Amino acid sequence: MIRKGDCLYNRSLFAEAADAYAGFSADYPESELAAGAVYREGIARDKAGDGKKAEEIIQNLLNKEGLPKDVRLLALAWLGGRYLDARQYDQARVLLDELAVGERTAANLTQAGEAELGSGDYAGAVKNLGDALGMRGVDSCRVIALRARTSMRLKQSDQYGRDTQWLAARCAAWKGLGAVLLEKGRIEAEEGRCDVAAATLGDVQKRYANSDEATEALF
Repeated sequence: MIRKGDCLYNRSLFAEAADAYAGFSADYPESELAAGAVYREGIARDKAGDGKKAEEIIQNLLNKEGLPKDVRLLALAWLGGRYLDARQYDQARVLLDELAVGERTAANLTQAGEAELGSGDYAGAVKNLGDALGMRGVDSCRVIALRARTSMRLKQSDQYGRDTQWLAARCAAWKGLGAVLLEKGRIEAEEGRCDVAAATLGDVQKRYANSDEATEALF
């Protein structure tokens, strides 16, 4: 039934694929393949348009004892990334920290660092982002931008200055620079520097028009 599910999935028949995977895990709950079938069901439910059900399936899977490591890592990556995209940083952080420990890659460390930044764990963000920079396959523009935002929160002006200079020299066309300016504007507003904040947020709207950051800068 797993092969049937895969076949249906590859034909974009996601609801039918999900049912096939669910059928296998229900019929063979003790099989070593059952956990993988449950994971596949969650992904297929999401593709079929039922994201809420998919999240429930993956979370229930993660709550199980004795989950095979490869399946657990897949589930952590999917659900943690989901929370990160939704900016639910506290929930993302728990999952992505575990993922970064279990599978230490530049991408996983970067996601963990971003979740820590969003949840206010700036020391954790600095460590994971610094570790990511030393690894193969790192997205340097993204990591340096996240570190610059963290430096602003920590009021480390020297590090922030070095990082923004690096970004300007090497990542000028990278769309993620808008997030750095947006963070700067937020901090200026929090500190009561309203005129300066207005200028920074206005710059975000002009330089990164039609981006999510430009929309946020309006508020």
